Amino acid sequence: VAMSLGDVAAATAYYRQALAILERLYGPGDPLLVGFLDNLGDARQRAGELEEALTLHGRALAIATATRGADHPANANTLDHLAGAYLAMGDYRRAVDVADRALDLRRAEHGSGHHPEVAVTLHLIARIRQRGGDLAGAQRFYEQALASFEATLGPGHLHTTTVRANYGQLLRDLGDLSGALRAHERSLAELQAILPEHHDHLVAALSNLGSLYRRLGRYDEADAMLDQAMEMVVVLHGGDHPTVSTIQITQGMVAVARGDLPAAEALYQAAREGLTANFGEEHPHVTAILDHFGNLRQLEGRPDVALKLFGRARDVRVQRFGEDHPEVARTSGLLAKAAAQAGQLEEAKKWSILQNDGYLRLAQAVRYSTSERQRIQLLKSQRSAVDFGLTLHSDPEYDAQTWQAVLTWKGSAGEVLMGQNATLQGGDGDAAELYTNLTRVRAQIAAATLSKDMDPAARRFEITRLSDDKEALERQAATLAKSLRVTALPSATPARVCQAMGRGSALVDILARRQFDVAAPQAPTQTVYTAWVTDQKTCTVERIELGDRAEIDVLIARWRDLVGSPQIATVRIDAAGESLRAAIWDPLKTALGKASTVYIAPDGGLSEVAFAALPSEHGYLLEEYELVYLENARDLLRFGTDPLEGEGAFLVGGIDYDADGTTGAMISMRDAPCVAGSYDALPGTLREVEEIEAKWQANLSREPVE
Repeated sequence: VAMSLGDVAAATAYYRQALAILERLYGPGDPLLVGFLDNLGDARQRAGELEEALTLHGRALAIATATRGADHPANANTLDHLAGAYLAMGDYRRAVDVADRALDLRRAEHGSGHHPEVAVTLHLIARIRQRGGDLAGAQRFYEQALASFEATLGPGHLHTTTVRANYGQLLRDLGDLSGALRAHERSLAELQAILPEHHDHLVAALSNLGSLYRRLGRYDEADAMLDQAMEMVVVLHGGDHPTVSTIQITQGMVAVARGDLPAAEALYQAAREGLTANFGEEHPHVTAILDHFGNLRQLEGRPDVALKLFGRARDVRVQRFGEDHPEVARTSGLLAKAAAQAGQLEEAKKWSILQNDGYLRLAQAVRYSTSERQRIQLLKSQRSAVDFGLTLHSDPEYDAQTWQAVLTWKGSAGEVLMGQNATLQGGDGDAAELYTNLTRVRAQIAAATLSKDMDPAARRFEITRLSDDKEALERQAATLAKSLRVTALPSATPARVCQAMGRGSALVDILARRQFDVAAPQAPTQTVYTAWVTDQKTCTVERIELGDRAEIDVLIARWRDLVGSPQIATVRIDAAGESLRAAIWDPLKTALGKASTVYIAPDGGLSEVAFAALPSEHGYLLEEYELVYLENARDLLRFGTDPLEGEGAFLVGGIDYDADGTTGAMISMRDAPCVAGSYDALPGTLREVEEIEAKWQANLSREPVE
């Protein structure tokens, strides 16, 4: 009862008294002691006494094994407790080994269906895998645990809510901040409804939400949540508890975001002292402090000191986790920026490559366990690392290497989606059922979005519910694609893309990216457009900087406004078009050489440019080149080298958007004019297509002209 109320000190005293009585009555090796040892171990762990907790759980397992045998189902409880202690100590390899043994015993007793005891161990394994860097495995176990608790205990039970909160932390690690926010806000509300005013679960929920608000830039809300959490943990455990230190770290990060470096320094120092006292110098929590001090030293203009701090942090993480852990990749990124600031550019390049390689491994590891939106969110969260690497590797010798990075980044989400679609379309059995369910839920989302009969709050709720269903189905589809080894495309490399290009062609792959100042990598960045041009004949790659994105976007907007405005003289439109062409096309002409066909994979505002309509020296680009637009360059691998052949022409004219007499009947969530607005009929388009048809028919009777 004391533990459930959050009174750990009282619970510890009661457990010690009970153990003393049992040992006096039955001896130190009696199996009755096992449960009390585990409970006392949990209490000591909650109090931050991790070594004592590990000793108590180890003693409990030794007694259980000696008296029941190694494979007794009841041993799963003690194995769970022991794995939890290893988790708290940061020994994730031992933790997962012990938890896997517990899961085997649980399933041997309860089978593979839903059972709350099985769900407890599934949740534990999810947490261990998350902390150990196996985010794909963690997601799988979280979803199993959540489904099992919801089926057996209900959606509002404490266990269910706790799993949902920890799942929110995983979503945060995957870059899905909106999904994490929904999970944390819901969990906090549910916990406040079922727990007393002060409780450890509430401390965790408030801390997690405060940390997420900081990531979202909502600093006032972050401060409020963290202050509540701090007040609560001090009431429960006093000021020396490890959770006090973890809250201080987040408060320090908020202070840095506000520009208050002295306050951050004081908070980090207090946190370091508290964590070192509780865990020792080599614990992951203590190592994390090195990152924050390194960040402060960088902001103070002392990158040499930051390099030492980041280097030590990385060494500890490699020793504890191995080279492939996401935290090791993140720390490599910190080293890259510190080295660049210190003028050590070759070192910076090395660390940047290691960071991006690590992030790519993470993206590949989770791509078959996440929804389309989650994959995109993860890639967006990694984008800064990609852009910094592109800034560092700006010399011509790296042009092919940097384009490979762009190919990989731009195509990662779409690659899985195409494999998923290849699995579902035309499939049977599970694939056919998934395809039917996905089609249905997408139609339901569209219907809810456009519904006139729902109030806004009900519509938002329904769309959120249906979107959750859709993402769950997408994760199933991605998993099925992996199990069937379905890949829509081979991996994209510059050589393969070049081989897929038609004869006499060139490819322009454009990326809107951030350009860093390597001497001050934490300073605000400039956004630029960069193009990589590949010539089919030689397969050489040339990187060309097009310039400041804001300036180019102004040229795009000016030209598009004139094109779309009635009664504007062609000479004015072409003058604006010439300025735009000079900015985005003329720099490419030398690299394009004599190419007659140009594939364009645009990005940002350039996705809204009809390149063919830009004026040129001889009329318009349409008259000089055959222009083919791609979503990304790897689309060429999907098309293949054989040209697509068609027959005839499909012409649309005489358009009347409101032919049925309805105007503006639909409600749009985005206020898109194509959904919420009404358009006038275009009778002139009928005359245009009739003229085109006449010219087409006349040309059919002519011999081809070389």
